[in-house]
Amino acid sequence: MQSLAMNTVSVARRGVCMLQKRAVSGQTFLSGPPKNRVSLAEKFAHGGVMFLGMFFVPAWVMGNLESYQKGGSD
Repeated sequence: MQSLAMNTVSVARRGVCMLQKRAVSGQTFLSGPPKNRVSLAEKFAHGGVMFLGMFFVPAWVMGNLESYQKGGSD
């Protein structure tokens, strides 16, 4: 029983060490201008899509709050 516990601790320690090594060695840092510039129109288009995606459903619920409170599909 004690050897199983010692084995488990040993495996856990090796796993943590491997994760720490992998996390540090896989990082890369880039500096400088981007390779492909994103146009202003594309930034606005993506921003609009994200805005609609985040706020459409809450706005729909707030607009139809009375029907949700009634509980029926009138």
